[in-house]
Amino acid sequence: MIEKPSTPPPPTCPNGHRVVALEAKCSICGASLKQLKEQSAVDKVSLAPAPKAGPDSIVVLFRAIQQGNTQAETQLILLVDSEIKRLARYYIRGERPGHSFQTADLVQEYYIQLLRLTQDPETVCESRQQFLIMAARMMRHILVDRARKRDAGKRGGPARTI
Repeated sequence: MIEKPSTPPPPTCPNGHRVVALEAKCSICGASLKQLKEQSAVDKVSLAPAPKAGPDSIVVLFRAIQQGNTQAETQLILLVDSEIKRLARYYIRGERPGHSFQTADLVQEYYIQLLRLTQDPETVCESRQQFLIMAARMMRHILVDRARKRDAGKRGGPARTI
C-alpha cells in the first residue's frame, strides 16, 4: 500500500487557536506565531503530555486547575470541547426563533463561568458524568439569565429607587 504524504497541521497560536498566516495574529487571543517560536524552547521542557480521555482524567485536571495549574485549563477544555459544544447545540435548538445567541457564544460564556467555578475550592468534581451534569446546569442558567435580562425591559427595566 502506498502511503500518502501527510499535510502539516495548520499553524496555531500559543494558546492552541488556529492562525491563518505566519505574520497574522490570532483573532481570539491576539497572540502571533513569533510569540510561539519564542516560547517553544521553554514550553517543550515544561509541558506534560496531554492526558488521555478517561473517566478520571477530567477529575484530575479539575483538581489541577483548582491548585493553579494554567496548562490544565487548556487540557481540560480540549478534552471536553466536543461534548460541551454538543450540549450547547442542544440547548440553543430549544431557544425561541430569531434569537441572537449562537452556540459559540454559549460555549464561550460557559468556559468563562467554568474558570470562575474552579476558583472556588469547595467545588468538587468526582466523575466525568458529574462534570457534564454541572456543564448542562450552567448552560441552562446562562440561557435563563439571558432571557430574564431580555424580558426585564418589557416590565419597565431596572427597578427605580423610591
